[in-house]
Amino acid sequence: MDNYLKTLGGDAGLAKLQSRVVKYAATNSIGNTANMEMVSKGDNSLSITHADGGDVIVGHTGNTAWQRAANGAVREAREDEFDTLRLQDPLYLARNLKSISNLETRRVRLDNQEVYQLRGTAFGRVPVRLFFHPKSGNLLRVVFLLPNVIGQNVVRIDYSDFRNVQGTPFPFSWIIARPLGYQTVKVDSVQQNVAVEDTRFAKPTSRSN
Repeated sequence: MDNYLKTLGGDAGLAKLQSRVVKYAATNSIGNTANMEMVSKGDNSLSITHADGGDVIVGHTGNTAWQRAANGAVREAREDEFDTLRLQDPLYLARNLKSISNLETRRVRLDNQEVYQLRGTAFGRVPVRLFFHPKSGNLLRVVFLLPNVIGQNVVRIDYSDFRNVQGTPFPFSWIIARPLGYQTVKVDSVQQNVAVEDTRFAKPTSRSN
């Protein structure tokens, strides 16, 4: 864990990283591609899916999470949507890594290499496993379990193609696998310490087109 945080500049480096805007294209398992953005500032984040009919946004500020549909309708986010938003945001995860409880570590095989696996519980309820490269410290995979009506959904995110962004490594390729399909993510740009208004994370007023 400390080795991973060291790649991000440690506590001092994270403190200097005030915001991040990631723009990427996500292609699902049937070939449909969506242009998306992930906006992070402190412990707040947004996931924005751009579509012809309007943007679909899932956001949170503090302990409040919400979703805005393409037609402008707004509702409270479900617990699993809230957990997913936070766990697939690398900046949020890094800032809150040490809050994961019930930690166990071991060496395991991932593809053709030996890595460190950290197993624990996020937010006091979500089983999570994190896989780190033993030399570079990079986070290679996140796996978490979310409850559903018949048991649990397994979400797996694999990170690769790490590139230097203002002195820290960032993965430009992701594969997000869920029980009903997967997304292949190609990152177009990463901007850090850009101006992001706090009001962007507040729950918007519902409207309809």
